[in-house]
Amino acid sequence: MSSNTPNLGLLKKDPMVDGNETFNIETMLNENWDKIDEAVGRTGGYGVTTQPKANEYEVNLKPAPASLTAGIRVTVKINVASTGAPMLNVNGLGVKPVLKTNGSSASFKQDGVYTLVYDGEVFILQGEGGEVGTATAADVLAPKTIGTDNGIVTGTIPTQGNQFKSGLWSNPDGDAYVDTYVNIDSGFYPPGSQVTIQAHDPDLLSGNIRSGVNIFGVPGKPTVVDTADAVLDPNMLVAGYSGYDDGVKKAGQMPNRSAENNHMPGLESTVWAGDRVFIRPPHGFYNGSTWITTPAPTLKPENIPKDAAILGIQGTLERMTTAEKQAIANEITAKGVWASTNDSNAVLAQKIGMIKTSKYAWGSLNASEGRVYVSGVAFRPKMVKLYGQYANVEGRFTACFLFDEPIHRVYGFITPDTTSDGSGMSGFGRALGDNPISNSGFSVYNYNWWNNQIYWEAWGH
Repeated sequence: MSSNTPNLGLLKKDPMVDGNETFNIETMLNENWDKIDEAVGRTGGYGVTTQPKANEYEVNLKPAPASLTAGIRVTVKINVASTGAPMLNVNGLGVKPVLKTNGSSASFKQDGVYTLVYDGEVFILQGEGGEVGTATAADVLAPKTIGTDNGIVTGTIPTQGNQFKSGLWSNPDGDAYVDTYVNIDSGFYPPGSQVTIQAHDPDLLSGNIRSGVNIFGVPGKPTVVDTADAVLDPNMLVAGYSGYDDGVKKAGQMPNRSAENNHMPGLESTVWAGDRVFIRPPHGFYNGSTWITTPAPTLKPENIPKDAAILGIQGTLERMTTAEKQAIANEITAKGVWASTNDSNAVLAQKIGMIKTSKYAWGSLNASEGRVYVSGVAFRPKMVKLYGQYANVEGRFTACFLFDEPIHRVYGFITPDTTSDGSGMSGFGRALGDNPISNSGFSVYNYNWWNNQIYWEAWGH
């Protein structure tokens, strides 16, 4: 039974099975030779280039390909290095570009041997493994090498160790970070390498840092504080002392009054009667031991009543007490002139002068059988007034007046009925002889006073 080779597909016969078949020249020879020829043509062969003009190469291969078909492979040795995009003309079959697998132009070195494959339009450079990249010797760690368009290149990046560098300040960006820059030596720093960057600032001292703040491990000085929230008026700070307000040092201007005088005279004073005394001190500082004074030359015990004390000073001045004044007012009133403790001393003195020097007595008694008999008066009455209820009748009142010389009469009236004198009045005698006044009293009779309470007043010589 016939079969085909796996690579070129050549027809083969099995002698055991196909031995009796007629030999077919076309299938057994011609077609197989065509396949071999085609395969050989695809290998393209080998040749050394010539260059009739810059970057345009020509080569004559042996065996020579009949045509350029996709997949044909050629091997060439370059006689002159390319300086631009190379072109290749194989056996006069046409000039074709030579590209890398990434589509960029290939690059030839003098005496370099290159394998190219035709893809039906251009030759593709083989054997570079894709893109070479753009790294140069300065991009590769020494002594490592790298393949480039220019061939194998040895890196020049040095390997560095630990370093100490002085940094350069930039402007702080206000977010609690300060960027510090430093020129690092070029090279490769293996893992674990340390680069110490030191930025020197002569102002990074504890005395320049606010209390409670730590900057890069430097604690703030306890006496450095933010004074933005403080208010300091120099007039409210004692002279000789100073303080800070919004970062500005201010000297105190308040006088130290306690240092001047422990008995500082006040500027003015006033009194709330019955309450307290006020003394306005001069502006300044007082330590709590200084007294504020005001002159009071009349503030003496002898000027203060004996029953009063002012600011701890007990008075010794004799004066009329309230009780004494009441007693005097009562006596004045008893003399016929009304007086009270509301009267001033001057008014009481006036009322004393108003008291008449005539003698006076008063009293009351029960008019047994209608007669009023009064004796034991210390003087001879000149006028007597008697008054009381009339005949036990509610709402009716009777009164009478007795007069000694020169009138020598008795007058009376009954309310609400009145009369001008005693004549014709029921119960009264018409003449003083019937109602005599004696040297020590008087008597009068009115039957309508029978057993009534009668009140009397007498004025004498």
